[in-house]
Amino acid sequence: MSAGYLPADIEAADDLGRHPLTTREGWTAFASQGGIEPPRLLSQQDIARLTVTEREIYNDARQRYHSQLLLVATPDIVRVTTIGLKLITNNRGKQLGRKGLIVAGASGTGKSTSITQLGKKHQIDLQRRTPAVQGRIPVVYIVVPYDATPAKLSLELAAFLGLPVAKNDGEHFVTHAVL
Repeated sequence: MSAGYLPADIEAADDLGRHPLTTREGWTAFASQGGIEPPRLLSQQDIARLTVTEREIYNDARQRYHSQLLLVATPDIVRVTTIGLKLITNNRGKQLGRKGLIVAGASGTGKSTSITQLGKKHQIDLQRRTPAVQGRIPVVYIVVPYDATPAKLSLELAAFLGLPVAKNDGEHFVTHAVL
């Protein structure tokens, strides 16, 4: 590239946008993202020397950086993550009588953001406590269909895990594949 802008500068940002959170790859990229490195800032002269394609790549990297800036821990996010982490701790080892968490609220109030932050924190804490355990999937993030049934939930879980199942596969087959 004419101004020396390397495609490697945008690879980290590209990983985060490649897969949605409702896939194992997308969730893993989201949960493992640490401090966000800003793309290298070019001078006006260097920007002027970029080709149209190079300028698009440069601007895309800047846009991705700004879209990934730190999240403000609002009182609602702090409350959901605090309560959620306590429930996770209290539910450890229980087979029956587990307590759950329902986050309700109007559109745009941060429900999904709060839940994803809880999942991310739990996954990071678990990986920090047990770094030698490989292949564990501590968090699965799915969007529950409005007309959820056990079969539809199994399909959502299978999609997250990347399992090769079809919508017409029997409920027992899909559930067994997920387990």
